[in-house]
Amino acid sequence: MNRLRQLIVTLISSAMVFSSVGMCFAEVEGNTAEPLTVEETQTAEIHDISIREAASTEYNVVAIEWDAVEGAIKYHVELSSNGEIIKSLDTESNSAEITELAAGELYLAKVTAYDAEENLLNEGTIETYAKNPIDTYLPPVGNVRYLRGYNTVKMIWSKVDGATGYKVYMRLIQGKSTDTVMPSKPTATTKSTSYVKALSPEKKYNVWIVAYKTEASRTITSEPYLLKKVQKAHPLYYDVKLKKTMKVKCSCSGHKSKAPKTFYAGETYSAYWFSKGIYRVKSGSHMYFIPAIKCKAAQCSPEAKNPLTKEEIEYFVKEAKPKRKTKKLLVAMLFTQRVYVMKRDSKGVYRLEKDFICGSGKAETPSPRGMNMKIWNRISYRNGRPRWSCYNQINAFHGLKGKEYLRGRTVSHGCIRVNNVDRDYIWNNVPLNSSVIVY
Repeated sequence: MNRLRQLIVTLISSAMVFSSVGMCFAEVEGNTAEPLTVEETQTAEIHDISIREAASTEYNVVAIEWDAVEGAIKYHVELSSNGEIIKSLDTESNSAEITELAAGELYLAKVTAYDAEENLLNEGTIETYAKNPIDTYLPPVGNVRYLRGYNTVKMIWSKVDGATGYKVYMRLIQGKSTDTVMPSKPTATTKSTSYVKALSPEKKYNVWIVAYKTEASRTITSEPYLLKKVQKAHPLYYDVKLKKTMKVKCSCSGHKSKAPKTFYAGETYSAYWFSKGIYRVKSGSHMYFIPAIKCKAAQCSPEAKNPLTKEEIEYFVKEAKPKRKTKKLLVAMLFTQRVYVMKRDSKGVYRLEKDFICGSGKAETPSPRGMNMKIWNRISYRNGRPRWSCYNQINAFHGLKGKEYLRGRTVSHGCIRVNNVDRDYIWNNVPLNSSVIVY
C-alpha cells in the first residue's frame, strides 16, 4: 500500500514538472514572434505614385493628378522651388491645383498618401511648370538663333504677335544634370527680336526664351524655347608644356600683388592667346604671361567645321570696333581656320565680301594675334612663293606649293596659309595699309 502511494505521488510530480516546462517553452516561443510595430510597418516597400500633369482653367497654376492609392483617405501635396517649399495642401481626391504662381517657372510637386491612422502608404514626385489654360497660351518664339560675337552673344528670334515682352533664362553648363533645368530668375527684355549678353570666352550656356503678355492681373506665357551650348566667339587654345618649373606673377590689374603661382615642368596648361612671343594662361580668375621660349612641344585643335556665318562675322567686326577704318578689312579666325575679306559700305559698316579656308601657326610657332594690325608690306617673291601680304615684319598671308591638305591645319611657322587662288584675291583686292584682325 505504501509503495502504491509513492508511485502515485511520483506520477503527479512528474506531470507538474512537464506542465511547467511546456509553459516555459510556450513563453519563449511567444517572445520570438512579437507583433510588428507601427514604425516597422511604415518601412515596408513603397512604390512611387504615378503623377501626371492635368488640364486647368486657372492662370499661373500647377495642376496635377495621380492614380488613387488603396487604403488612402488623405493626400498631402507640397510644391517646392530650388529646395524651398512654396505651398502645400491636403486633399481627399486624387488631383490638385496650386494657383498664384510665377508663370513659366519650374516647380517640384510631391504627393504623399496616408491612411486613417496617419500611416505613410505611398509617395511620388514630378517636375512641372506653372502654366495657363491651353487656349490662352502665346505661341512659342520661332526662328531662334544666336550670333557668336567678339565679347558677347546675341540671341535673335521672330516677333510673337500679342507679346508685350520676353524673358531670357541662362544657365552655365558645368557637366551636371541641373544644367538642363530652367533657372528661376530670368532677365526681362521688351525688345521684340533680340537680347545681348556678355560671356567669358570659355563658358557655355543653355538659354531659354519665353514670350509673355499681361492681361488685367494675370500673365500669359509661351512654352520655353531652348538654345543649347551657347558660346561667344573665342580664340584658338594652345596646350603648352613648360621646360622647367617656374613661378609667375599674376598679370591682372589689381592682382599684381598676389603671390606668384607655380607652373610645373611637364604639366600641360591651356593658353588662349599668343602675341609678341608670350602665351597668356588663365588659372581660375587670374591671368599669367609665360614666354614661349620657356615652353616645349604643344598642341592646338581648331574646329574648322564650325565657321562663323556671314551674319556672325559682320556682328563680330561691329563689336570689335577696329580703330583703323580702311575700305577693306582682313579677318583671320584661327579657331575656325577661316579668313574673311570685309568691305566697308557707304554707311561705314563692314560687310562680308569673301571667305575661305586657311592654315595657321602651330603651337610652337603660333600666328601672332592682334585687333588693330595692318597690311604693312607686300613682297612679290620670297622663299620660293610669290605674293606675300605681310601683317608684321615676319608673318604674312601667302599661298601653298600645291599642299592643299595643309589648309585648316595648324602647322605653319606663324604665317597664315591660303591656296593660290585666294592668295591672288588678297593681293588684288586688299590694298596696302588695310586693317587686319587675327583672332
